[in-house]
Amino acid sequence: MKFLLLLSVLGVCWAQYDPHTKCGRTSIVHLFEWCWDDIAVECERHLAPNGYGGVQVSPPNENALINNSSRPWWERYQPVSYKICSWSGNEDKFRQRVKRCNDVGVNIYVDAVVNHMCGSGLSAGTSSTCGSYYNPGTRDFPAVPNSGWDFNNGKCKTGSGEIESYYDIYQVRDCHLTGLLDLALEKVYVRSTIATYLNHLIDLGGEPITSSEHFDNGRVTEFKYGAKLGTVVCKWDREKMAYLKNWGEVWSLIHSDRVLVFVDNHDNQRGHGAGGASILTFWVARLYKMAFGFMLAHPCGFTLVMSSYRWPRNLQNGEIFLISTFRNQGPPRPPTYTGPAGRGRERELNRILCEICVRRKFVTYWMNREGFMMG
Repeated sequence: MKFLLLLSVLGVCWAQYDPHTKCGRTSIVHLFEWCWDDIAVECERHLAPNGYGGVQVSPPNENALINNSSRPWWERYQPVSYKICSWSGNEDKFRQRVKRCNDVGVNIYVDAVVNHMCGSGLSAGTSSTCGSYYNPGTRDFPAVPNSGWDFNNGKCKTGSGEIESYYDIYQVRDCHLTGLLDLALEKVYVRSTIATYLNHLIDLGGEPITSSEHFDNGRVTEFKYGAKLGTVVCKWDREKMAYLKNWGEVWSLIHSDRVLVFVDNHDNQRGHGAGGASILTFWVARLYKMAFGFMLAHPCGFTLVMSSYRWPRNLQNGEIFLISTFRNQGPPRPPTYTGPAGRGRERELNRILCEICVRRKFVTYWMNREGFMMG
């Protein structure tokens, strides 16, 4: 079985750039916050028949519960142990999902959270998806186990202990991101616990491929791709689609064979991270489909399609205001999904997946006169 990891660890060979999908499959889909059972069905009924090569899934490990009415999506990024136990399902469900997807030629890519544990402001107790005890105040995570010695507590030089400038490499490495307890990855013991977790995931599904911010370790996620493409599709800054005839490195994007590209992801579609208003999402369906059609047809990068869920928006005089209560809302239970790979979207999925036929022949059909044409 094939099972792949999206994480930040060291790689040792050129094979890390190969997504290992079946021949001719050049796209994967991020089934954000989907249940393991639903993902298995999606692989069998829609993804494999329509030529998708893989699925990125949300972190499968045990996380803290954020007990408010919205159960925010980011609680999945508040790990308290490496047990395979989340709202998506338990370890048995995870194993079955991997096998069913692999059986129809669809790989699984795991979002592995290994840089940090949960937020420092959470209370001690057993409020987690598996009921494990943890105490962020004392840096005690016995289910790993981790203690205060395993964190970057004394290395951060900012007054707040938080990352205050993303242009300072030492802050990014040594300080907390929004209060998340930063693991001391230079320590052998910390790396060994992470390796044990990853090896256990591999045992449940197959062989890993690593990816990180360093080119030598794998493909990187190119956040500038969606921001720049959104600006063009929206015709901001006097941009035109015709200008995309040299789309790629000339636009300051990472080299095509070393990058994972997307129109939006789970962070920036909710207003987090770079890109701002230039990030297109399912809320603006016509422009979103245009951007996806371009991305899937153009040979730049290995493409990721986003499938998320809807949340309430605050509309005032026709303008959208991203109130944190809304954009942080967790997935509906029972779940319903949106986006080009969400449920109830067969016609849309079939239309944009013309990519399978034309992707590598894109430049043959490109014309630059008054505008352009995509075959």
